[in-house]
Amino acid sequence: MPRSEIAVIHIDIAGHSKINIPPRDLQKARKYLQKYVSALVNVQKKSEVSWAGDGGWCAIQIDEGTDFVIAVDAAVDILNMMHRINELLIRESIIQDPLNVRICVHTMNVEMDESIDHIYADELNTFLKNERELSIPNNLVISREIYKELKPNFQQSFYEWAFSEKLGSKLYCYKHKTIIEDMLGLDNDLPVKLIFHCIQHTKDVENISVNKITGGLSGLALLIEKIGHLSDNNVPFASPFCTLGGTPDSCEDWINRFGHESNLILLDSPHYFDGDGNKHVLNWASDHVISAWKKNSNLSISLTPPNKDERKKSKENNVVTISDGSNIKRFIATTTFDFGFVIRMKNPFCEDGIILILAGIHSTATHAANEIITNPEKIVELLNLLQHPKNCPIPYFEAVFTTPRDCTDPNVLKWKTANVLT
Repeated sequence: MPRSEIAVIHIDIAGHSKINIPPRDLQKARKYLQKYVSALVNVQKKSEVSWAGDGGWCAIQIDEGTDFVIAVDAAVDILNMMHRINELLIRESIIQDPLNVRICVHTMNVEMDESIDHIYADELNTFLKNERELSIPNNLVISREIYKELKPNFQQSFYEWAFSEKLGSKLYCYKHKTIIEDMLGLDNDLPVKLIFHCIQHTKDVENISVNKITGGLSGLALLIEKIGHLSDNNVPFASPFCTLGGTPDSCEDWINRFGHESNLILLDSPHYFDGDGNKHVLNWASDHVISAWKKNSNLSISLTPPNKDERKKSKENNVVTISDGSNIKRFIATTTFDFGFVIRMKNPFCEDGIILILAGIHSTATHAANEIITNPEKIVELLNLLQHPKNCPIPYFEAVFTTPRDCTDPNVLKWKTANVLT
């Protein structure tokens, strides 16, 4: 049987088994997706998509070098069309939450008869059965074998992501605007600057483990690991980190150096209280912008000392408070659970910029704040809590979440309450 080279596009719905809608609606959503995907593939090159359950795949025979580009272009088209597909499905009340898809492309030599529909290769089975290892929800991943066949200007649209033992190949991820980038404000073409307060020198960030929970420092390393690939010509990621300490007099200097013409991500609590109820400023930047915003908005999150009843029940010195409009909700850490908060606000020093404040009562929650705003499923949960349309840009908001004291697994992090800021 003759051997031929093919490029294989694989697509599947991430979290399919957890989609909580009637089976009939789920079937409608799958058929809708299948119709559009099949049409998009055929725009590039006629090829039948084989569907089974929550996913499908198609093979494009490689007759010339441009066929690799055709396969990747088809995959990019599918990825870019998902926003519109989800928009239509939500409008027709078929689904409530957007479908998350994984797309990957690989090439291999296979045995096949006269029709490309009859293909035989162990590598094909390996590729199709390991989609979780080989792909990312809501993005496109290609293998090294595909990547090296692309022209340099097309290669720049991908960044090296991981190495697959199953394929024995490096994997490259598409630089695609995602819900995470929307959260971080990376659609306004301003540089992103990460600012934290830490007693350690900034050079230590290069060696810190993201699994070593040290609050702002490990949270900073986590963000650099997760969004560091955005440091390219399309998404400016300037001054990735800097320390911020000193005295209140340093605020004006900080604004002049960092506040203008930037998106800012501020890590660590703005301040904390000691056992005697005395306030100590920790991240001067966070403390300053929160104070500035509270003068002209409904921002209500604060860190306060515990009241008498809380002090009797807990040894904690700090409480997160937030208003729901009529009542003040109070969250105090326990030996089992910690609390943190996220604030997304307009940068008062830059007309088009945003500020994201990520903080926790303890280091575990500060670290977890970085996890919860870079996890697509948790962002969708937040939008549900805010009752905000998922196909609209993420609003300014304040939100409180909880995390186990010994874990920052995003799957166990839970939003407690949230408000849209005006």
